[in-house]
Amino acid sequence: MNRTRVETVMTYEDWCKVHRKTLKRMFRDTAFTCIQWIAVLLITVGLPIGMIAHWLLIGY
Repeated sequence: MNRTRVETVMTYEDWCKVHRKTLKRMFRDTAFTCIQWIAVLLITVGLPIGMIAHWLLIGY
């Protein structure tokens, strides 16, 4: 069975729209990943440091 591939030609305006959409998606994914890493770091580092600081300041 012989399959033929359909080639689509994009205009410059179409390419700009697709590129802009891809850039927005990449930015959104990168921002979401950064927010996730910040949350993980706050939980894993900030919580123990906060507990130690509380113990030093309050004493119990």
